[in-house]
Amino acid sequence: MRISFIAAFFLISISAGCTRQIKPATMLRDRAMDSVQSYLTKNLNDPGSYQPIRFANFKAQKDVVIGGYNYKGEGFTIQHSYRAKNGFGALVLFNQKFFLDDKLQVGEVQDLAE
Repeated sequence: MRISFIAAFFLISISAGCTRQIKPATMLRDRAMDSVQSYLTKNLNDPGSYQPIRFANFKAQKDVVIGGYNYKGEGFTIQHSYRAKNGFGALVLFNQKFFLDDKLQVGEVQDLAE
């Protein structure tokens, strides 16, 4: 009886350890990345040329400026480096900061110095 109890406890411990806990900040960051990529697919000159390089500096901010006006409430920013073809068909490296609202929709994009 004692052995079966220990075996059951061991199996429960292993199965509980296998479930991956995702932190809310990670989920928000992943959703922000998806939103940025979706925005780019709709707005690039040649969406098929899009090559993501890196996402960085995901931050929650209060009272961000989106679309030229102050957005009251929680918003987010994330930086993204990627390659894509410009209007002339040349593959160009972009480094941009994306401003997202509380629903993680892209509101404004700012070019960053390289």
